[in-house]
Amino acid sequence: MLFNRKEKPVDALMAGNAGPVTAYDKAKREFFEIIGTSQANAARWFIIAVVMGLGLVVMAADFYRLLPLKTIVPWMVQPQADGAIANGGAVAAVQFTPNRNMRSYFLRHWAEKALTIDQYTSQKDLKAAQALCRGAAVGEFAQMMRDDNPFGKLALNAQYTRVVHVKSVDPGENGVGFIFLTTVAGGGTGDPDTKQYRITVHYAISAPKSEEDIASNPVGLYITHFARVEDF
Repeated sequence: MLFNRKEKPVDALMAGNAGPVTAYDKAKREFFEIIGTSQANAARWFIIAVVMGLGLVVMAADFYRLLPLKTIVPWMVQPQADGAIANGGAVAAVQFTPNRNMRSYFLRHWAEKALTIDQYTSQKDLKAAQALCRGAAVGEFAQMMRDDNPFGKLALNAQYTRVVHVKSVDPGENGVGFIFLTTVAGGGTGDPDTKQYRITVHYAISAPKSEEDIASNPVGLYITHFARVEDF
């Protein structure tokens, strides 16, 4: 008949929703679900990572503003005439400058460690004296060790000693001081070798910055140059 048209057959593979779901359609759907899910998760984690990174940057900036977390501030204590102790306060401690007596004490202490020779204490004392040297004094201290040869003398005679008697110390006022001392050396036999020395010392004051510095050098006095001259 005129109005009776025969419909064109539809292939099952091209039918889409109109036709049955094939194995290919199922595999394609699963493939896109897997790939799409992984890409979506990757995007989510990227956003999370960016947010966390920005948070860490902000935290690091806040932490940096808090530094240093610990500051060593020595407190100055002054004895009074009646024996009482007066606290100088934190402000006085920050601006602390060692007085003449303090500088004299540490210059004397350094000279005794640098020149004393004793089999039981020399290694420790010389190391401590060398640690207080800065600048030109480092090389000058090494040269004094070569000249005096303390460990060579102890190797030849373990009983060898050199005792230091500091007679006076003038710390000066401009970082230049003078140490007057006598050394008595001997190895247990014969007459002792007595010598008189005058040591000119240049020094600088650097406030301690750690607990270790406070324990070893509380006033922050460092030797920058010294010259030892024998007085006859």
